Amino acid sequence: MTQFAYTDLKDEKFGLSLGADRFVIKPQQPEVLLQIVEEVLAKPRKTRTVSRKKSPENETKVLEQYNEVLFRKLQKKVAQLEDVIAKQTKTENELRESEQKYRTLITQSQDGVFVVNLEGNFLAVNKVMYENLKYSEDELLSMSIWDIVPEQYIELHKKRIADILVGKAPNTAAEYLVKGKDGNPHYVEILSAPYYEGKKLIGFQGIARDITERKKVEKKLEQSEERYRSLVEEAFEGIIVIQDGKILFANPRAYEIIDYSRDQTEPRSFTDFVYAEDREKVIDRHLKRLKGEQLEETYPIRLVDQRGIIKWTQISTALIDWEGKPATLTFLTDITERKLAEEQLQESEARYRLLAEHTTDTIRLMDMNLKTKYLSPSAAKQRGFTHQEMLELPMEKQLAPESFRAAIGIFSKEISRVESDPGYNPVHTLDLEYCCKDGTTVWAESKFSVIRDSSGEPISILVEARDITERKLAEENLVKSYESVKKTLNDAINTMVKIVEMRDPYTAGHQHKVAQLATAIAREMKWEDTRIDQLRTAAVVHDVGKMYIPSDILSRPGRLSEIEFNLIKTHAQSGYDIVRGMDFPGNIAKAVLQHHERLDGSGYPNGLKSEDTLLEAKILAVADVIEAMCSHRPYRPALGLEKAFEEISKNRGKLYDPDVVAACLKLFTEKGFNFTEL
Repeated sequence: MTQFAYTDLKDEKFGLSLGADRFVIKPQQPEVLLQIVEEVLAKPRKTRTVSRKKSPENETKVLEQYNEVLFRKLQKKVAQLEDVIAKQTKTENELRESEQKYRTLITQSQDGVFVVNLEGNFLAVNKVMYENLKYSEDELLSMSIWDIVPEQYIELHKKRIADILVGKAPNTAAEYLVKGKDGNPHYVEILSAPYYEGKKLIGFQGIARDITERKKVEKKLEQSEERYRSLVEEAFEGIIVIQDGKILFANPRAYEIIDYSRDQTEPRSFTDFVYAEDREKVIDRHLKRLKGEQLEETYPIRLVDQRGIIKWTQISTALIDWEGKPATLTFLTDITERKLAEEQLQESEARYRLLAEHTTDTIRLMDMNLKTKYLSPSAAKQRGFTHQEMLELPMEKQLAPESFRAAIGIFSKEISRVESDPGYNPVHTLDLEYCCKDGTTVWAESKFSVIRDSSGEPISILVEARDITERKLAEENLVKSYESVKKTLNDAINTMVKIVEMRDPYTAGHQHKVAQLATAIAREMKWEDTRIDQLRTAAVVHDVGKMYIPSDILSRPGRLSEIEFNLIKTHAQSGYDIVRGMDFPGNIAKAVLQHHERLDGSGYPNGLKSEDTLLEAKILAVADVIEAMCSHRPYRPALGLEKAFEEISKNRGKLYDPDVVAACLKLFTEKGFNFTEL
């Protein structure tokens, strides 16, 4: 008998005691097991005969041993089963964590993730995908991918997807054009791959990155590049790039100045075209520029064209990086005609000197240190000095103090640039007050310009002065007249305000306080002074239309009826009609008309919305509400600043302009604004 039921050494002893011929411990190789069986069968029969008779005591003992073996095996199996369950539980947890991790990656991805079947119907989409296209998740899952592709691109996209599914197209991102629910186009970059369930191909999956903004930027870059290319190609100045002394690029104007074709120019040395006497200067400056030394921006040189004609050229250079190596960007301006003109100017100076001697205007020629070198006789005649006295009198003695400071301010700023920049020729015109010998003054319109020599160096400052004393007196009278008219107008405005306040004593000072706050808001918003003055005027008269409202309605302590309130609403139109007839500058009348309009169109008298309402009126609206809520009214006590802040903050962007509200709150909370008493 062969016993196979037990598997360890204790089982072997027990099995042999029961009469087994051999005990085989599992596992065993098949060939080993067959050999053991053959050995057992080969033994004589008598050696395998074992008596089966046992006493009851022996049977009990055998059963106990057998039960012990079974119990031990059961414990081992239970332990093995528990180990298997533990491993399985661990595997399930790991799979769950992995699933959660990848689910999080997909849901939190900044790119769209989707799966479609072979017909193109969406099977799954993440949040980014459907939100970018302005659909809900359910809407997109009920659609086909072909529903979001413009019709003219469907066949092209279908072919590419088919190639991806059969492995013909490379698994790289490709650009597609799709449309959202709002009809707006979206450029997306999609990385696609076949999608399987098991071994079955059911569609494809993709990751879509919205590149619409990038495409817009690329388009702008293309347009910008084309624009700058056009500027370079059509520039009046010659533009060349020099690297290692050779011309690598030149625009058409440069070829015209150099008078060589592109084939003759690139990549020859730039000095080949420079006049021999100027080459050393050009090379020296080029090397210093490459070393990063600070040099004057422009300087004149001479070029020689292929006909041997010399051209004067103003050249300026800047150090740049050209394809990874230092180079210079060089600008050429043909100044040959200007040079000739300067020479002609010098030749004709004598002729014009004769004219200057007899002109009624004053002509003064000063050196670069502002010392007078020439002065026409008319100056002495106008101011009572002798000609020699005028030549010797320093400029600070010839000009009134304020005029001298103005002239020196211009000269000190401009002279250094004029001396360093041959191409800079400023012309300034100033009204200056000149001193006469008898202590009086005269006014002259004085034009300052620079005269250069044939090499472009500044040598003189030319001053042409025309007597404008009578014009100045007329202007002063005009200013006085304007101030008088302005005072009269302000008096009229104040009179109207007082009339309104007499009819509505509860709002006394309201218009002036609104003007204080409105102008403070405008100043916080960086308005210019002229516009702030106009806003102040509009604020002071914004309620002038209440003159037409019965005083018993204005001062009534109880709630107004609808008819009465509608009557009060007419004050904006009435105020506009009054102010419009006074010919105020700017938008004062319109601001008065619109100061009760609101952003959402709920205001009066015309229900204007934000885009149709003046910013002046939006400022008046906020200032008006703040002051009114902080002041006592016959129908209610003052509500205070906190309630006023709550009102404009709650309705910011709905009734009141957000920028105006922000400026108003900042004035009170950060800058300590308070209404001042009148």
